[in-house]
Amino acid sequence: MFSKSKYKVTPHEYIKRNWLLVALLTCIFLAGIYPKFGSKEGPLHTQYSVKYGAICMIFFISGLTLKTASVFHTFQQYKLHIFIQTFAFILIPVVTQVFVKFLNLFAVNTWILRGLIIVSCMPPPVSSAVILTRTAKGNETASIFNSVLGSFLGNESCDLDSTVCSLAYGYYLSEKLNVKKIKDVAVFPIINVPSDEFPSRTEHCSLLKDINVDLKKLIYRSEINVNEIISEKKNYVKTCLVDHHVLNKNDELLKDTVNEIFDHRPLDQSTHWSSQVKMRIELVGSCATLIADELLREEGILFKELAYLLYCTIVFDTLAVLPENKKATALDIATVKTLEDKFSFMESKVTLFQKIVDLHADISKLTLDQLLIRDLKFVNNIPIAGLPMLVETFSKLPGADLSLKQMGIKKKTSFIVLVGIEAKPDVKRDIGIFLVKDDAKLMKLIVDNFKSHEDFKFVEISSEMSNLTILKHNNIEKSRKQIMPIVKDFLDTTLSQ
Repeated sequence: MFSKSKYKVTPHEYIKRNWLLVALLTCIFLAGIYPKFGSKEGPLHTQYSVKYGAICMIFFISGLTLKTASVFHTFQQYKLHIFIQTFAFILIPVVTQVFVKFLNLFAVNTWILRGLIIVSCMPPPVSSAVILTRTAKGNETASIFNSVLGSFLGNESCDLDSTVCSLAYGYYLSEKLNVKKIKDVAVFPIINVPSDEFPSRTEHCSLLKDINVDLKKLIYRSEINVNEIISEKKNYVKTCLVDHHVLNKNDELLKDTVNEIFDHRPLDQSTHWSSQVKMRIELVGSCATLIADELLREEGILFKELAYLLYCTIVFDTLAVLPENKKATALDIATVKTLEDKFSFMESKVTLFQKIVDLHADISKLTLDQLLIRDLKFVNNIPIAGLPMLVETFSKLPGADLSLKQMGIKKKTSFIVLVGIEAKPDVKRDIGIFLVKDDAKLMKLIVDNFKSHEDFKFVEISSEMSNLTILKHNNIEKSRKQIMPIVKDFLDTTLSQ
């Protein structure tokens, strides 16, 4: 039998004893009432005060209070460090995965479950780890050591058409919305590749430099945090998709913000867009044709340098707008003619096309890895790499086999599709199917699926590279734009069975 203690804890003593918990709850309560106070735009400017001020102060004060002997002693406790890192990066993620599987039974929101998984794999926040350990009267020195260690251990296709369309339509919107005079509106044309990959797009860089565009001032995909944008500004963000209408997994969070789409690919029937989304999907030779057509409807928007970028792109995509190549539609031809008349473009389209082809084919300064990613698209998780040469030619380059294998491993895929083109003296096309691991049954399924599309007139040719099958096709009208739906259909039907 237990007797009740006569000692009563006063509110002041309780708060003093549990100050951290009370402080956390108070901060959460205040954040709910006035969230802007702790945002980047608020008076605290937390991107500086917290990131560089509070955290540095915690380490500084903690360092001053540690005894030198304690630091050396803790450094030698390797078993403790191994246990903590194993607990944080193996045990916690495994337990969380099991917990998420359990929560799946109750139809919990998918994004909450994904968030749990992501957080479970992250290192403990340095500031929280130190404060909580000190409050619990634990080994503060070990906490600091493992927080720092964990932060290091835990951290880990943009073709000419899409690049030019993004820049051109971004400029169009900025002019139409008059962003120079309206402070609350901004338009950001995004180059949808990391900044370090863009220099491998040799024709992009050359054409942009010709009109004095500073490549360093462009906004690249690696500089945009979609999660942060959606969490902080979702109600204020509108997204326009150009040269595609299917979001990849990294950009699915943007779906509810999409309000315009321009594309020249066949409509993917698996996509479901709101009726509020303005869609212009037409099977023209180049998406730049659709964008140029939009800009030409607004008097005074299009200027000569931007018109030239669009003009070059249409000429390149439609194989010099030659009727015998059967790539240019009536709208492509009419738009090119309008641009020529309006801006006095006199250069031969064949000469211009060959100039861009030469720029595209200039791989003298590129590694094989850069060559594979310079014009890379995906169908689900399958890479579709566009090459500035025939696949047959690429397969004979020293180290091509190793680069393909490394790419397959990095992208965690079972096979890669290569799409090759040669424009001298006549246009030729071929495709290649490379298996990351030897699998004769899978290769036969893929090859038979391609051959079943008789309009491509595929003919298998010999390959010197193991795990690579090359198919030459004698219908130059068919490009990667038509090959990607074949791959998607194969993944959705044959491979899923």
